Amino acid sequence: MEKVELGKSYDAEELAKLCGFDIGDVRYETYVFEGEKAKVIAQDEGNGVIKVLEIIRQTPICPACGEEIGTIYTSRTVHLNHVDGKWVEEQVDRYCTHACSKCLEEFSPTELDYLDVPEEIR
Repeated sequence: MEKVELGKSYDAEELAKLCGFDIGDVRYETYVFEGEKAKVIAQDEGNGVIKVLEIIRQTPICPACGEEIGTIYTSRTVHLNHVDGKWVEEQVDRYCTHACSKCLEEFSPTELDYLDVPEEIR
């Protein structure tokens, strides 16, 4: 499954398919392609070619297997320390893994950027 790219031009039917939008008999009366997979604002460039101007939302696509994903598995290393008579959790290092829930391939920081995973929750 291909990810919709900002600024890229697509054949109108291809863009509709990537968005999960049923183009049917609609002949591009609107520049908003909204489907179950993506919602984009696009500009008609003529001859059935549409250029993506803004991506409002898009279902994440695994860069390793190409499948749509709704969950990323994570694993963090934390230690339980006994402090002042009680156990507390401390993340003493930053070792953390992130993996696709479909193929279990681990994601690199660049791939997490591609998936728009915010830094503060990694």
